[in-house]
Amino acid sequence: MKLAKRSYSYVYRAWNFNFHHRGVIAERYTDFFVCVALGTGKPMLLEESYVLPWEALTGKTFYLPESRRPYRGKFKIFRGAWNLIADVVQRVEEDAA
Repeated sequence: MKLAKRSYSYVYRAWNFNFHHRGVIAERYTDFFVCVALGTGKPMLLEESYVLPWEALTGKTFYLPESRRPYRGKFKIFRGAWNLIADVVQRVEEDAA
């Protein structure tokens, strides 16, 4: 963008996680998606990953912008939600016993 002989350039880094294949979400093919923003230059912390259950999907993608503030979108409740997978494992083990 140019304004009065000045040039401005903006780079907004973000991660886009696709849950579809060629625009179509087929039949259920997984129980969970684990979305991790890689290449941030920071150590990868599991509690900053997003553990999305299949049932939580409302669209074909999850857009995660880089920001100084924590993500506050619809999937915020799934940040670090590893307990969801642990709960399913526990139920399967109980059913098998």
